Amino acid sequence: MTSDVQSGYLLIADISGYTKFLAETELAHAKGILEDLFDAILPVFKVPVKISGLRGDAVFSYAIDDDIVSNQFILDVTDKIYGAFAEKKDRIKINTP
Repeated sequence: MTSDVQSGYLLIADISGYTKFLAETELAHAKGILEDLFDAILPVFKVPVKISGLRGDAVFSYAIDDDIVSNQFILDVTDKIYGAFAEKKDRIKINTP
């Protein structure tokens, strides 16, 4: 009997403060802003990180240990995801009255 259990990393990119933001923003604008933020971060998720799904204001992804060259890779991809998010958030803030 073979086991399908693997070890790896679960990466969750959650837009913190989104619920509060929704309460303070018109829903039509909030949906567009969320889409813009997702559009900015989704391209950063590259092989070997696989997107499992989108749930509300979060991206669920994972990477299998055997596919990761070094632990530094996970730190680097996390930093890139946050950087893409922060840059897009700043642009939205600048361009929104």
